[in-house]
Amino acid sequence: MTGSGARFPHGPPIQAAKAAWVIENVLAVTCILGFCVLAVAMVFALERIYANRQARLAHLISKYNSYEIAKRVFCREIWQGQTEAQLIDSLGAPAAVDRELPGTTKREAWKYRPRRANHYLLRITLENGVVTEWRSER
Repeated sequence: MTGSGARFPHGPPIQAAKAAWVIENVLAVTCILGFCVLAVAMVFALERIYANRQARLAHLISKYNSYEIAKRVFCREIWQGQTEAQLIDSLGAPAAVDRELPGTTKREAWKYRPRRANHYLLRITLENGVVTEWRSER
């Protein structure tokens, strides 16, 4: 007999084993490279998020000329004495606003986090443009 059949009556087992080993290792290397590419993409995304957050904090510090106020706004806090502008920078525009004008006081209820018709999880009261109280439901 001639060819590989003379040496390997049952086929070339070494070549089949090598082929299977190569395929397994190519798949493993491909998976590892895929995870590496994904990890690098995640690092770049996190760096971009970090840079955006740093830029936002720097903008708030410049706007309010106070690190403490900027930090509270950046952390989305609500506090008594907070101005309308600080509240908008902190939580964004309200979903709804109720206005009252009793006497000389301008009183508004800013509503956030709507759940159903005319029901909101967060209600903030402002008098003359300054936060005086708030109520939050969970």
